[in-house]
Amino acid sequence: MFSLTAARILAATMLFSIASTSPLATNTTPSLVKRSPQGGAAPCGSWTTITILDGDGAPSDTTLYKQISHPVECNDVPSCTVGNSESESFSVGATLGGAFEWIDGGFDVSVSFETGEARECQGVTGQTVCVFSKIPHKRYNVLDADYNVCTGVGETQSKHVITSPVNNAESFECGLNDQCHDIGTEAWDLQL
Repeated sequence: MFSLTAARILAATMLFSIASTSPLATNTTPSLVKRSPQGGAAPCGSWTTITILDGDGAPSDTTLYKQISHPVECNDVPSCTVGNSESESFSVGATLGGAFEWIDGGFDVSVSFETGEARECQGVTGQTVCVFSKIPHKRYNVLDADYNVCTGVGETQSKHVITSPVNNAESFECGLNDQCHDIGTEAWDLQL
C-alpha cells in the first residue's frame, strides 16, 4: 500500500527519468542549487516539506487506556454493573510529535479512531467500578525533509515520533476503586 508521500517520490523519479532521456535534453547538467521554500523556486520547481519514514521507522507498541464510563460506586448493594448506559464514545487521534504531516508509515494504523460500545464490568459492595477502552498504538520514527519534484528528497529538517491507533484492535478492561477517575481520563501502558 503506497502512501501519498511514496507516490509523490515515485512520480518525481519518473518525471526526472523521462526528462533526462528526452531528445531535447542537453549534455550539461543544470545547477540544482537548493533554495528554501521561502526563498522562491529552485531551477526544478519549488521546494516543499514532506514527512517520510525514518528508515524502517523503528516501530514499537504502546497502549492507550481511556476511561469511557463514569465510575459507579457499589454502596449498600451486594453488586453493581457499569456498561453502555454509563459510557460514552470518544475519538482518539494520532499524535504527530511535531511532524509536518501524518503518515501511516506502511503500518496498519489510522489518523483517528472512535471507541466502541463498552462491555459490562461488575463490582461488589464497597467497590467503585468503571470501564476502560484499551487501544493499541504503534510508535514510529519519521523525518520532515525538503522535497523537490526534480531532485526528490533533500535535506532533513527534523526528526519526530508519530503515535497512531492500530486499526481494529480495541478491547475493554474493567477498572476498580482507585483505578477509576473522571470519564475521559487517559493513561499510557497501565497495568489493570
